[in-house]
Amino acid sequence: MDDRLHQHHDRVAGGDDVVVANAGYGRPEPPRKFKPGRAMAMYDTNLFGTLRTFDWALPRYLERRSGHLVGVASVASYLGFPGHAAYCGSKAAMRLHLQSLRCSLKRYGVAVTTICPGFVKSELTDLNEHKMPFLWETDRAARKIADAIEKGRGEVIFPWQMKLLLSLALRVLPTAFVEWRMTPQRKPRPAEASGS
Repeated sequence: MDDRLHQHHDRVAGGDDVVVANAGYGRPEPPRKFKPGRAMAMYDTNLFGTLRTFDWALPRYLERRSGHLVGVASVASYLGFPGHAAYCGSKAAMRLHLQSLRCSLKRYGVAVTTICPGFVKSELTDLNEHKMPFLWETDRAARKIADAIEKGRGEVIFPWQMKLLLSLALRVLPTAFVEWRMTPQRKPRPAEASGS
């Protein structure tokens, strides 16, 4: 991992000026394997884990009118990818929460950065069986995040190919077309539809 990110981590451990909320996980949620409570558990980690972290830091930052909150969301926070409703939804809620905080806290000297990465090599992505376009190595992603923190960027999306695709999907193409392209075309067999 990049030395600059280690330095930021050291400051977080001491409660100094940067807190990075990076806890999160995701797993496929095909309808045929639906389990009650699984989506809520994912929200609890991805969204509420971030909020609990910020609840600890924000009073201190407001008191001294300085500090930097950093949350790691995802490019998946922009689109509802099939089979990943809880992951996309929890990251979208996190991203919008951070955006609101960024607007609210600037006048108090508190910076807020949102990191929206695509696929980054990790123990979690190693479990994926599907293709992961534009996969980044961990060290490269760490350097990108460290640079964003040091420069006080508001929101960072990487890799650039994902940012370009998101721009097309959100600003150019009709929503109905985007959803049609994302929707699996194969109809489930009766056994799949019944959940057996």
